Amino acid sequence: MSTCYACKNYLYCCYTVHVFKKLEYRTSRKLPIQFVPLVPVALLSQHHSPAMWLQVKTSAHRNTKWFSAAAKLLAGNRHDHLHTVPQSADVVVVGGGVVGASTAYHLAQQGAGSGVVLLEADKLTCGTTWHSAAMLNTLRGNIIEAQLVNHTKFLASEVLEERTGVSTGYKRHGGLTVTENPDMMEEFRRELAIASYTGNTGAMVNPDQCKDLFPHLNVSGLLGGLYCETDGSVDPTGLTQAYVKGATQGGVELFEGCPVEDIIVENGKIAGIQTSKGFIKTSKIVLAAGAWSQRLGAMAGVTIPLLASEHSYIVSDIIPDLGVVPNLRVPDDAIYTKIQNQTLFLGAFEANPTFWEPVPGFSFGLFDLNMDAYMPYLEALSRRLPILDTIGHRSIICGPESFTPDGKPVFGETQEVEGLFLNCAMNSRGIQLSGGLGREMAELILNKRTNLDLHQYDVKRFDSKLKKNTDWVKQKTHENHVKTYFVPYPTDQPLAARNMFMSPIHQNLAENGAFFGVSAGWERPQFFLTKQFSPLDYDWYGYYGHTEHSGYPYKDVLKQEYAGWEFGDVVSKAIASECQACRNSCVIFDNSSFGKILVSGSDALAGLEWLSTNNIGRPVGSCVYTLMLNDDAGVECDLTVTRVEEDSFYLVTGSAALEHTLNWLNRGFGSAGFGQVEVKDVTTEKGIINLQGPESRNILTQLVPNLESLPFSQSMKVTIAGTEVLVVRLTYVGELGYELHVPSNQCQEILAKIQEIQDIKFAGMEAMESMAAEKGYRHWPADITQVDNPREAGMGWVCRTKAKQFKGLDKLLETTKKTMKKKLVCLSLEPDVPLNGSEPILCNGDVVGYIRRAASGYSVGRMIGYGYAEGLTKKGVDMDSAEWGVNVGGKVYKAEMHKQGLYDAKGLKLHL
Repeated sequence: MSTCYACKNYLYCCYTVHVFKKLEYRTSRKLPIQFVPLVPVALLSQHHSPAMWLQVKTSAHRNTKWFSAAAKLLAGNRHDHLHTVPQSADVVVVGGGVVGASTAYHLAQQGAGSGVVLLEADKLTCGTTWHSAAMLNTLRGNIIEAQLVNHTKFLASEVLEERTGVSTGYKRHGGLTVTENPDMMEEFRRELAIASYTGNTGAMVNPDQCKDLFPHLNVSGLLGGLYCETDGSVDPTGLTQAYVKGATQGGVELFEGCPVEDIIVENGKIAGIQTSKGFIKTSKIVLAAGAWSQRLGAMAGVTIPLLASEHSYIVSDIIPDLGVVPNLRVPDDAIYTKIQNQTLFLGAFEANPTFWEPVPGFSFGLFDLNMDAYMPYLEALSRRLPILDTIGHRSIICGPESFTPDGKPVFGETQEVEGLFLNCAMNSRGIQLSGGLGREMAELILNKRTNLDLHQYDVKRFDSKLKKNTDWVKQKTHENHVKTYFVPYPTDQPLAARNMFMSPIHQNLAENGAFFGVSAGWERPQFFLTKQFSPLDYDWYGYYGHTEHSGYPYKDVLKQEYAGWEFGDVVSKAIASECQACRNSCVIFDNSSFGKILVSGSDALAGLEWLSTNNIGRPVGSCVYTLMLNDDAGVECDLTVTRVEEDSFYLVTGSAALEHTLNWLNRGFGSAGFGQVEVKDVTTEKGIINLQGPESRNILTQLVPNLESLPFSQSMKVTIAGTEVLVVRLTYVGELGYELHVPSNQCQEILAKIQEIQDIKFAGMEAMESMAAEKGYRHWPADITQVDNPREAGMGWVCRTKAKQFKGLDKLLETTKKTMKKKLVCLSLEPDVPLNGSEPILCNGDVVGYIRRAASGYSVGRMIGYGYAEGLTKKGVDMDSAEWGVNVGGKVYKAEMHKQGLYDAKGLKLHL
């Protein structure tokens, strides 16, 4: 039984001993313990700090080349196929890190392993996986992410070793997150409430309890923390090897030392992959190569919006009497620690990381740590753990990691190339997300859908133009580095990469006091204040030689009034005023950011009829609201379709749904054999000036005399000031209203003509969302997604199940009142309840779901939430007589359940 010559601890005293022990085990031969290299104390130089553990010379950690050597030997002893690759495969997974291995494992678990090939350019784990800190922290503010991490934890702690005989190195030692920030404490309470839905456990702890859990912790200034006793860590190499063993047991073929040389695309579809060991014919490729996925994607003509950077942690020397302490996170300082026997991994999320261009052959590679950038985090660690003042360092790990513009992984099938799937750019959460995203990728490949709603990870969330804009990617990705440990307010707005897409009437809106937010790169007015607050050029938070803005009114309003758990008084009053004006008179919404698509051709009608749940073949001028479903009857799109000519249809959807909708149309038409159809994105060609309110007709009639004859859900082409305008009578707020679809270069002139008649108040997206929630209107991907079907969402009225055939119909018909697994409910609460989304829903005291969408109902004086109540049909619960509640940060508020929207339930105002 080997021990470390320095600390005499078995196996897990530090990474080197772990790697050494695994190497000895796998090679079945004894190696001299002197092989295990540690950073000699002599290499630690003097630094201007009283803390011994801060006395690190920049080049000292270069001794971690021994880590690389040991890890390389470890990985290189297995699955080294010398023969050529197979001529064909059903699926080729590229990347032998933890995510690629998990993807292959889950494909094998579903019985597809014999058709799967896993390729690794060098050795397993050699890119990012091998140097991961490998913590498992399960309490999350994001419910979907919590479920993904739960699956990883389940596999690592209960499944993989039993199935494969390979240890994952799972250790349960708890997790503790502490803060001095009252708003972060509220986030902790919300995460703990969410745990009641996800099945996790935890507790709020006061400073004294924090001290008990982590005796060396300096609790001065702390308000408290969040503790989860079931959190822990894994061995990243062991977890990967366990995935691989399970995959190969299921028939997967692994090829190490097999770099990809080219990806072959024919007619927009994957046709094969060229490797150093031969060509593989395949129709499906998964890129799970972390930072190197971007280079691989380029081979297929696909741009992957990720940015690689150096990410670091330091391994301390032995800490006497450390005991067993939990993973520690201090978001106020962006620092964390993880116990590794009697040492600590000391990490941080740097606000000014060094970005890096991935290059082939960088296997088990490390960088020189930028000590100037890292020093503030070392000092913060020393403040929170004073014991470190007397502790030296074992080594420094500074390796590559990949990050994205919004801090979430890149997942799903690309819109550019059919059959090319992405499961990469984990934002330093690859170990934690590996199990969940590996499972979901297998589901997507084999069953064409995921178990969980993963729209927030889908690569199609990025605008196709923005993801090719390197400045946008870099600015956004940097800001997400800065905000990694910020309080995740749902209404927060970015300061980076602003003004990318702007409405044709942007300047008019700004001059009227618009406070802009961002959706899919579009500047959109959230609400209107009494003076102008505009975002400035990105100042990089003062890093990289930039000067941080002094005096930034937009940022001040954002922090003080908007980005919080509740709106400030100024913002609340502004939104309430806009809602009141809309309900009582008329307002103008600028909806130019909405996605606009023109579908035309001889197959256009037939193709849209097949994809749409509603009847599309109505007379020219008709406007139809419809859904589009997947084969399991999940909602993939919600949009309006206006028939502008016999073979031409004008589609409008949400700005965040545009790329997904374009992809769904193109793939849907192609797979169904509708070849004579063109799908064109015309979003920037038209603006939408949207008048809503009971006075809207009286105002517009002065420009369009025959407007009174236009029925609801109909359109007409008119000429205003010499410009052809498409007028559509629609509403998303429950009032009489008209959308004016205007050529972009004429929008200001048309707006001026309208304002000449009457100085109409502008209203923002917050008011629109408030009134839509009051009315009960749904929208993708908030309360209807690809894992919800229309009958569960109470939208059977938009599905013509008896009149036509459409995609997803068979599965939809299987959903009846008796078989329904969940049902969307509308809940209202007292107006001061701080509902934001993700709060657990209770029915008769039991947690049955969570809030998908929340909004203040200013017109009805109630807070409104929508979410799915799960399992009540099977239990025979009478939903009408049940007692409902919502858990908001540990406090359960009584709620009233509504069968219909709270405003104008009979729809009388729509047909005035």
